[in-house]
This record gives sequence, structure tokens and C-alpha cells, in this order.
Amino acid sequence: MKFALTFILFCWLLVRSEAFGPTFGTGLAGVPICPKATTILSHTLKTSETHGVLHHFWTTGAQYKIDRMWVEYYIDGEETPSISFQPSMMCGLGFPTEVSHDFEYSAGGLCGKTAPVGGWHNIFPIPFYKSVNVTVRSDPSDGSSCFNGYLNVRGTVELPLVVPGSGIPLPLGSRLILQSNPLALRQPLEYVVLASLPSGQGVIFETSCPSP
Repeated sequence: MKFALTFILFCWLLVRSEAFGPTFGTGLAGVPICPKATTILSHTLKTSETHGVLHHFWTTGAQYKIDRMWVEYYIDGEETPSISFQPSMMCGLGFPTEVSHDFEYSAGGLCGKTAPVGGWHNIFPIPFYKSVNVTVRSDPSDGSSCFNGYLNVRGTVELPLVVPGSGIPLPLGSRLILQSNPLALRQPLEYVVLASLPSGQGVIFETSCPSP
């Protein structure tokens, strides 16, 4: 027996503080989402601020296109995004065209779908220490044309944090990374690496394994 699986894993490495500062973010209506990446949020911390945390993401737009657009977070000036996801896969729904038009759900209140078209959201805290840039781009399967989307991305400076649902505090300098295995045909009893950290310690926060 053979089966296709896509594994997505969020490794939580968060920051804990005793106070927090101002909230920042963006709310965009009808922004063009095209094959070339568009920056929807860019924020740089003041020298006196120790860290910031993105903690709110929401989007809706063209049916079945907004579900599979790519959202990418560039943390602290990195050239390759450490977080890159499609909204449906972000919350464990790998095949949005296979569910009913009005399908909605919530995964423990941390992520889900709140509208018949789009409505994808998450409240995963994503810490950074200097700057963050968030971009969106259409999936290559949607061709060369653009479509409109609605996006909210928000964060808070020096937000005190623990791992959601556990109360576990994590030290300054920790960060959230996404590790994924693209859709592939797997053999029975085949071993698949879910997470690999080059050094240090980590906490596995979320795994998803949608299959057709």
C-alpha cells in the first residue's frame, strides 16, 4: 500500500518578557497578489527594544487561489525566509478544493478557517530581534496573472510569551522556524525526518499530515 503525505511542522522557540510595548501591523484590502513577491509588512525595532512578536495573521480573497498563495517571513535581515507557508496548509488542510464550499473549522483556537471563501487565520507568535519583512506571492500553478487579497498581519513589541497551551517560558534569543517535507509518495514503514535542528534545543509545537 502506498500513500501520499505532506508533513508540516512548526517548532516553537519563543521569547518571554515581563512587559510589552506598542502594537504594530498592517491591514490591506484588495492588494494585488502576483507571481512576484509583494511586501505587506516591514517593521524595524528601535535600538532600545529587545524583541518584537508577530502574533496575528488573517487573509481572504479569490477562492482556491488565496488558499495556496505563499506567505513568507524574513526574520532579522535573512535573505531566505525561515517561515514560508500556504494558508490552507498552515493549518493542516492540504487539499482545500476537496472540502465543501462552506467548510469552516478551528484548530484549538490557534489557527483555522472562518469563512466560506478564505478566512484563514493563525495566532502563532513569531519573535524577531531586529526587523521583520512579510511578503506574499501567488502559487506558480495560478499562472502569470494577479488576483486580489485581503490581509492583516500584526505584532507587539516585547510581548511576554509562553508556548501556547503549556505555559512553558522560553529564553530571549529563541525563535520559531518552519520545517516541511513536500508532497511525496511514501513507502509502508518508511522513516521520514520531521525535524532537524543544527544545534541547541527546540520544542515541537505543531505537526500536520494531510493525506488525500
